[in-house]
Amino acid sequence: MLSRIVNKDSLNLNKNDRPGLLLSQIVIDFQKHPLALHERKRERLFTCDTYEIVLMHWGPGSSTVLHGHGGSDCFMKILSGSLIEKRFRPFSNTLQEENFLAAGMDTYICDEESFHTLHSEQEAVSLHIYSKPLAFLQVLDHASNSWENREPQIF
Repeated sequence: MLSRIVNKDSLNLNKNDRPGLLLSQIVIDFQKHPLALHERKRERLFTCDTYEIVLMHWGPGSSTVLHGHGGSDCFMKILSGSLIEKRFRPFSNTLQEENFLAAGMDTYICDEESFHTLHSEQEAVSLHIYSKPLAFLQVLDHASNSWENREPQIF
């Protein structure tokens, strides 16, 4: 679906392309193709040595597990809908705070301060920029109550 809209040239900020317009088109395209209950899609838009740009499409009731970002800083902007973020002490399930993130809001998280979960009550779209690209995520496996490293597509 995104391959029709996003190509290598469309993310080149040196051209006359307008990234805001491109993101608006992607959000509209996502809204034309609603996700099933609890479904979530992760689309990598761009990656290089220093950062990675990912678009997340959240179906109603979809969630992440408790996770850290493998040492990468994460900048996130909500493009449509809303998400509930719960932040926890790193490598712990001790809740630090809960945030309601509505369309237009942005946030930042780093592993030294917090790990987190994200949950969507309704359909949502969020943009994530990771500085350095994600190699792995630290994920709490509730069955064994232990932390393990997983590829970003699997969490």
